[in-house]
Amino acid sequence: MNRYDVYQRWRRSVEARQLLCTLTFEQWCTLWDESGCYELRDRNGYVMAQSVPGDGFVPGNVEIVPVTEVFRRAMDAPYGDRNYL
Repeated sequence: MNRYDVYQRWRRSVEARQLLCTLTFEQWCTLWDESGCYELRDRNGYVMAQSVPGDGFVPGNVEIVPVTEVFRRAMDAPYGDRNYL
């Protein structure tokens, strides 16, 4: 799957969760390229997460983290809060 298709799939996933997303394809690529983790992305490696949960996937509020960090954040989040991704 090419990078644009991966971006589109990710964006649809974010929008399905009703989270704000203003990252362009170019910004998304830059974040992954600068992290050096593009080839390690998804469930068993690294994911894109919000720095401040609930503020959306917007420039300045996005980071690439190990999926285990997302699980840790989920455990620390208030019950019922699904904005940690």
